[in-house]
Amino acid sequence: MSETSAPERVLVTGASGFIGRHLVSHLTREGVLVRSLSKGDLSYPDHVRADVTNGFSDAAIGCDCIVHLAGLSDASASFDHPTDFARTNVLGTVNALEAARQNNAAFVLVSSQRVYRPGTRPIPEDGPLAPVDPYGLTKLQAEQWVELYARLYEIPVTILRLFSVYGPGQAAGLASGVVTILLRNAREGTPLRVRARQIRDFVDVRDVVRAIELAVRRRPERTAIYNVGTGRATSIAELGELVRGIVQTSVPIIVDLTPGAESYVADTRRAATELQFESQVELFDGLVWYNQHFEGQA
Repeated sequence: MSETSAPERVLVTGASGFIGRHLVSHLTREGVLVRSLSKGDLSYPDHVRADVTNGFSDAAIGCDCIVHLAGLSDASASFDHPTDFARTNVLGTVNALEAARQNNAAFVLVSSQRVYRPGTRPIPEDGPLAPVDPYGLTKLQAEQWVELYARLYEIPVTILRLFSVYGPGQAAGLASGVVTILLRNAREGTPLRVRARQIRDFVDVRDVVRAIELAVRRRPERTAIYNVGTGRATSIAELGELVRGIVQTSVPIIVDLTPGAESYVADTRRAATELQFESQVELFDGLVWYNQHFEGQA
């Protein structure tokens, strides 16, 4: 069982990022007092400029929950910059946990599907933890620090493992952010390159911020871990067809049939039962919304 209550003030790290911007706006609309933290200057009323690789406990004074979003998230880039990913994602999490410990705040870690071993079947929260890239390893190590702090210091903690999030403001890496890559290419008239055997669970960022809000409003008695996804498998080839139809373009789809593509689909039963979270946005509707808000996106 978990106690559910309205938080007085929530500190959101990584507030200038893709999910962070959506989350701050959502929580503010829902009447939650939000203090944002990022390396950049933001126009939010209560903003702290800080780097999570340095201590920032003072920024959490008066906050009763910390949502830790700050970090590096381009899995493809992590192969070339593992040290940067370890410093930001692991040390940054430890610093965020220290801020929670020193201020008696609950803690929500936003983690990733990439802590799991890939598989085409829906992956439950107790599925095999076997990252295939440095990014996934840093997120798993961050989770381990969170669980350790929960045991040692009795901090109420929730870990949310996000699957393939998409929506306005999402950046595209070399291989990450496939929805953004395909939408951008379709809009520019560039062929869509897809891996036919790669499967993902695409979840709209609006659903993601709802899941985070539900976690923020609870203080679990034990470490709570939830997948945040839809539970529905979509191949990248199917995604390409959807994108092409929404953009109304005839650009060709080039299918890569290379075997062994990584696949991730969420088992969402625990989140539905314990967190009362279920995704609401269908992929087609989410893609239409994203396409409508794509103009001017980098």
